[in-house]
Amino acid sequence: MEVFEPVFMNSKWILCRVVDGDGIIVKNFFKQDEVEIRFLGIDAPEIKPCRKLIQDERETHMAGQLLMLLGRMSLNFLIELIPPGTKLTVKTE
Repeated sequence: MEVFEPVFMNSKWILCRVVDGDGIIVKNFFKQDEVEIRFLGIDAPEIKPCRKLIQDERETHMAGQLLMLLGRMSLNFLIELIPPGTKLTVKTE
């Protein structure tokens, strides 16, 4: 027997900004509060030097500069896909 997590749909969000290739900041346009959302199942490379970048270098055997370039590309793709100001429906588990 499978057990499913509850899924919630919420349509009251507007995109404030893209944090990186796997995270965004949205604002509830009724309450005006901001929330950071991390994407489930996506781990985009880091866009600046940090401990996670060092870990990724070790695990992927790729240079940090290349990983940061790929991280910047994923950030730019996400901005192009959903530009700031876009109204969003968010599905959470």
